[in-house]
Amino acid sequence: LWRFHMMHHSDLDLDVSSGVRFHPVEIVISTGVKTLSVLVLGVAPLAVVIFEVVLNSTALFNHSNVRMPLALDRVLRWFIVTPDMHR
Repeated sequence: LWRFHMMHHSDLDLDVSSGVRFHPVEIVISTGVKTLSVLVLGVAPLAVVIFEVVLNSTALFNHSNVRMPLALDRVLRWFIVTPDMHR
């Protein structure tokens, strides 16, 4: 799986586009695992939509090129992955 995921880490400059850069095979595998999990567990469709919106929003944020004050970053990284923490 690393051979496919490696594409996500190939970007020389970390920016928002890094959060959505994946190998097509990784996308197919990830979608299959998520779909199977949702079907087996019987998760409500609205819960899946909310999860995906939050997941993708945080992925865009933690791959962004945003610089925050160090004090704010130290607090936020207790709760979310900050851009500085992900570098």
